[in-house]
Amino acid sequence: MQDNFDFSSLQKTGKKQKKRRKIRAAVNIIASIVLVVSVLATGVMGYYVFGLSGFKFNDQNAGVSDDYEDMLTSNHSGVSYILVVGICPPEEGSKLTDTIIVACLDHNNKTLNFLQIPRDLYIGNGNGSPYSGGKINAAYGSPRKGETNINCLRRVINNYLGVPLDHYVIVTIPAFMKLIDAVGGLTINITQSNGIDIMDYNTKKHHRVGPGWVTLEGSKAIGFVRKRTGVGDGYLLGDADRVKYQRLAYIALAKKLKEMSVSQVASLASSLYNETDENKRIQTDISINDILGYALEVKGMDMSKIGIYAVPGQYSGYRVNGFRSSVYCIHKSEYVDLFNQHFNPYGKTLTTSDIMAYELYLDNGEKYDASDDVGGGTLSQIGEKFKQ
Repeated sequence: MQDNFDFSSLQKTGKKQKKRRKIRAAVNIIASIVLVVSVLATGVMGYYVFGLSGFKFNDQNAGVSDDYEDMLTSNHSGVSYILVVGICPPEEGSKLTDTIIVACLDHNNKTLNFLQIPRDLYIGNGNGSPYSGGKINAAYGSPRKGETNINCLRRVINNYLGVPLDHYVIVTIPAFMKLIDAVGGLTINITQSNGIDIMDYNTKKHHRVGPGWVTLEGSKAIGFVRKRTGVGDGYLLGDADRVKYQRLAYIALAKKLKEMSVSQVASLASSLYNETDENKRIQTDISINDILGYALEVKGMDMSKIGIYAVPGQYSGYRVNGFRSSVYCIHKSEYVDLFNQHFNPYGKTLTTSDIMAYELYLDNGEKYDASDDVGGGTLSQIGEKFKQ
């Protein structure tokens, strides 16, 4: 792999107007992808900038022999599925996934939809779960012998949610903070009348921000996208509320990226690419050809063509070793309807019998409750709803 790559060299060699337009299109299109995924996955901007550098960047599966069952991938050339994972920092247990998202790019219909998978999603059956606390966020750190962490998580998503996955991106919290500081912070409209309490990731001190428009630098932006408690702040549903409010952050990032010139993005890319701290590195199996192909396909896509939705479900309890853990239980019927409508343009219709994820709340004698479901919509709809 080349050292000290200067992303700006792409501009120096592109003197012709046609090439300039091509580079700018790639910048704007990948930025559209990044604006949703980066904040929610705490830093996938690295996917964009590192991908355009022309190198395959830290593929976790490179050189690894995996003798386990084949993974489910798309069986139609008209759609691609990309898993984006944000992992916790080492001091919090870097084998836990803080955020899990699947991006579905429909090449033919020119739409881009994102499926947010709550980290608390229950993975198991009525007899228990093989994962710590019964949650999907522990799957990444529980591979079988000879299996990579990312492949373990991919297979869990394949089997329990029926989602095919063609590629993956793994990002870190430090990478996200560096990105947000580089763009001058995220400006977000806090609509709660008394503002909200967030924790500065670096200092661990709490700050009251809002109401109204506030600009959060990297360490406070981390506090915002990771916040999931505070009844007085309107956070009644834990991880489900975090999923909902994270969407405000990617809208804010979208505005920042649109304000940046190609040279500014190039400078940022070079800075991130040359990062020597391994905790800030990006891992992906996506090639430069695929990334540029995605850019061309999504050209001209507006906010009404980009959507983000969450796995529908409700919270319940899972008892393990004498302790009760709060887990998010899928609503199978609503989930397959959501998936078939927004994430399954060409595949076989998904049914509830295809879903291994378990509706544990039924075993607990609880009634169906849709109040925990945070729904979703297009970026334009979300921005209007939350006055962003």
